[in-house]
Amino acid sequence: MAEETIANSQPEQERKTHTFQITFRGKKEDVTIRKAGYKERNDFLESTVEAKVVTTGNQEKVDVILHPFRMRTEAIQRFVIKAPFNTKTEIDDPDVADVGDEIYGQIEKFNKLSQAKKVS
Repeated sequence: MAEETIANSQPEQERKTHTFQITFRGKKEDVTIRKAGYKERNDFLESTVEAKVVTTGNQEKVDVILHPFRMRTEAIQRFVIKAPFNTKTEIDDPDVADVGDEIYGQIEKFNKLSQAKKVS
């Protein structure tokens, strides 16, 4: 589980970065993530969420299809500033797979991605 350290005394909504610890390859390591801007968060969601119009009779319904694996990979690549691995080239490493969901959870919480999905 991630151990959070708040190096900044500003309220969470004012902070631009967030640092927490993970256990990676048997060692405690710092991971720093950044807050996304409004446009960037929307671009991220647009690239990882698909809307599909389904017509039944004369009724149209929009189904929102999330691509959770693409979301995790892109979030780590876009929002991690510092990690004990290269987010571009080592993303398929099995050791990264062990901590990927934990890092994504911190990114989602810090950037309020789940709130944005509900609004989309």
